[in-house]
Amino acid sequence: PLHATDVARELGIGRIIVPPNPGILCAEGLLDSDLATDFVEARLLRFAPAALRQLNAMLRSVGKQVDAWFAREKVAEAARHVAWSADLRYAGQNFELSVPLTGAALDADAISQARAVFDADHERAYGFAQPAEIVEFVSLRAKLRATLPKPAAPLLPARPPGTPCGSRRVAFARDHWSETPVFRRGDLAPGQSIVGPAIIEQMDSTTPVFPGDSCIVDAWGNLVIDRGEA
Repeated sequence: PLHATDVARELGIGRIIVPPNPGILCAEGLLDSDLATDFVEARLLRFAPAALRQLNAMLRSVGKQVDAWFAREKVAEAARHVAWSADLRYAGQNFELSVPLTGAALDADAISQARAVFDADHERAYGFAQPAEIVEFVSLRAKLRATLPKPAAPLLPARPPGTPCGSRRVAFARDHWSETPVFRRGDLAPGQSIVGPAIIEQMDSTTPVFPGDSCIVDAWGNLVIDRGEA
C-alpha cells in the first residue's frame, strides 16, 4: 500500500483497493487457496495413431498417480478437478505448446483433433503453422486441483467514524511537505470517507492517501482509494 499510488499512476490505474491485512495477504491466500499439484510424464514420441498404445499407457500410469494423490489428501469426489494436456512441438523444435486433452483414452480421432488445435495455437503464437510437418509428443501433464471450503469475509462492525490520532509533515512529492492527519486503521468505520492528504497506519502497513485522492472504507474493511487525477 505504501507504493500503490505511485505504481497506479505509472500504469494508468484509477482505483486502488487495500485489503484489511495487506502485510499477511499472501499468507492468508496460502491458507485459503485450493490444494493443487501437477504430475508430468515425459517421453519423446511421434504424435500419431501409431503411438496410441504408448500414449494410452501413459494416461493410465499418470491416472493412477492422480487417483492416489486425491485419496491421500482425502479429497471428496465432487471437489476433484483434473486438467489434462500434452506438450507438443514440430519435429526439430526445442520448445513446446500445451494442448488440452480430455484424460480419456486416446484414439485416432483424438490425435487428429489435438493436432489441429496444436497447428492453430502455433499459428496464433508464432505467426505460422506447418500442417504437413511431423509433430512430436514430449510430455503428458495432469494439473490437479482440490476445491476447499473458503472462509467468509468478515464484515467490519458498525461504529462511529474514526478521527485522526495526530498529524505529521509528509512529503507526497519532492520538496512538497504537507501537515497530514494520521488515522489508525482499526478506528475506521464502514462507509467512512477520507479525503487526502491522509496517512492510515496499522501494524503491518502504512497507506498514504495522496492530496486530491479520496478513500472510502467498504463493508469488509477494504480501503478503496480513487485517484483524483484519474
